[in-house]
Amino acid sequence: MGRLPKQLSPSWILRFLCGPFLIGILFASYGYAFPSGPGEPFLFWTGLVLTGVLSFFVIRQAKRDTVLVSIGLALLGFSIAWGWYGVMTSSDGAMIESSTDFLQGEVVAVDRSTDRQKLYLTTNLVRDRVLVFAPSHPEIRYGDSIQMNCDLKRAEPFDGFRYDRFLASKDVFYTCFLYESPVITSRDGGNIFLRTLSKKHEGISTRIDEMFGDPHAALLAGLLLGDQRFTDTWDKKFQATGTTHIVAASGYNVTVVVFVLFSILVYFGLRRQYAYGLLLIGIILYVFLAGADAPIVRAGIMGALVLTAKQLGRKTSMTNILLLAAVAMLLFEPRLLRDDVGFQLSALSTVALVYFASPVEKFFSFVPKAAALRESLSATVAATLFTLPIILFSFGQFSLLSPIANLLILPVLPYAMALGALALIVGAVSFSLGVFVAGPAWALLSYVLWVIDALSSLPFTSIDL
Repeated sequence: MGRLPKQLSPSWILRFLCGPFLIGILFASYGYAFPSGPGEPFLFWTGLVLTGVLSFFVIRQAKRDTVLVSIGLALLGFSIAWGWYGVMTSSDGAMIESSTDFLQGEVVAVDRSTDRQKLYLTTNLVRDRVLVFAPSHPEIRYGDSIQMNCDLKRAEPFDGFRYDRFLASKDVFYTCFLYESPVITSRDGGNIFLRTLSKKHEGISTRIDEMFGDPHAALLAGLLLGDQRFTDTWDKKFQATGTTHIVAASGYNVTVVVFVLFSILVYFGLRRQYAYGLLLIGIILYVFLAGADAPIVRAGIMGALVLTAKQLGRKTSMTNILLLAAVAMLLFEPRLLRDDVGFQLSALSTVALVYFASPVEKFFSFVPKAAALRESLSATVAATLFTLPIILFSFGQFSLLSPIANLLILPVLPYAMALGALALIVGAVSFSLGVFVAGPAWALLSYVLWVIDALSSLPFTSIDL
């Protein structure tokens, strides 16, 4: 093939490696889903040929050497992805011991709801994590060592949902349901930094409860910390209106909020570089205070990418950054591309805001620019439209009111989050003054809850697909 053609810049090479790498991960995630193996060769060669054909059509007008080298890079990127997926998933769910009666382990993550705790453990029995569903009391924290009698069950699909693959993207392959609380044997485990963050998280969550009261506190905790602790009644209302994503620690939520907040700060006179620095610090604080686990970190990365695109104003330079970020995440966990809806929503919302928010804004010329209202609306519409196919495909349900609910809610969320965070900061100095400052945030949270409650009460809010 000779010397590398001059037309192939580092940027060009990067795209022809990273783009096919993503295609390779996608094909491998389906190819390795065939336990007996017959689907693997077919999907591998199909994906390889498709990658080569797509590369040819992208570069067909260039010189012959450039075309050949580009196709070669694309095929290499695809092949590396296929092999990497196999390496990373080769020992999924391997048992260390055969007995599954007595389980002991260390808690590496906790999700709490009103009636149960979901505990993610590293254990003595399984190479990967185990998900334990335990009673809500006593509260178990990151770093706690616990033990219990537990019959491990392999995660399985249900109601058409590939629950096993969803959990696998979190390195979980076995689950256990407890009706009695596990025994806490130690509270000194885990990384001391993450344990400190966990305590800070709990302290902020408690302060939110004290200052706002439910259901406003549950909403603000979901927006600021990613906590999901609404009652079943409210959960159903969020599902009926297609707004569940706003109380999840997802890149979808973070990217839209960061995009809008940047526009608001610049509109009110803050220099772009100062707005960029301020929000970047805010994203870092959010990641740490929300627990700094993998989904939170990914959400923070996506938010930082959207913020950087907004600051640079050059979409061409962002393409390589987005590709590198996606490839880096998939190198750590290749199952994300197919099996983690949060990652999919984050990626699509980021693409929508970086490349399509500005074109969409042209359709809303009748909306005033005051307080960045037009940019808020265009960002909301772009992100909603791009993520809608994933929501339909993943959840099998289409909320007829989702577009309306999101358009009514999303533009006010940045204001609610900013004012809520301000109230918490002031409340740390003076609780009484913090409660006073919390008034505007409480009013915006009331509006969001009112919209969801009102729309969810309408008939025929959703369609099962």
